[in-house]
Amino acid sequence: AIARALEAGGDVVSPPPEARLDLILAQYRDTLVLYGEPLGVRIARKHVAAFLDAEPLDAGARKSWKSELCREPDPASVMRGLERATLGESRAAA
Repeated sequence: AIARALEAGGDVVSPPPEARLDLILAQYRDTLVLYGEPLGVRIARKHVAAFLDAEPLDAGARKSWKSELCREPDPASVMRGLERATLGESRAAA
């Protein structure tokens, strides 16, 4: 997106929510594979927090999601939470 904006001019457009979610989930899974589950979950927390900081969420929702997901020890729960935070409850359940 940045290279495209630099080449063509214009604004940098954020990828759609589904694409952003795919990126963070891939990074999260890769971190778990690289470091193993217990350590990988802890290391990935800073990336989860940075991802949520960049998401278009209101301050209260951001704080709540960060508190929940950065303390969650179960990787599957973190990934489901990222999906709900990024896509919204109704779209994530579909």
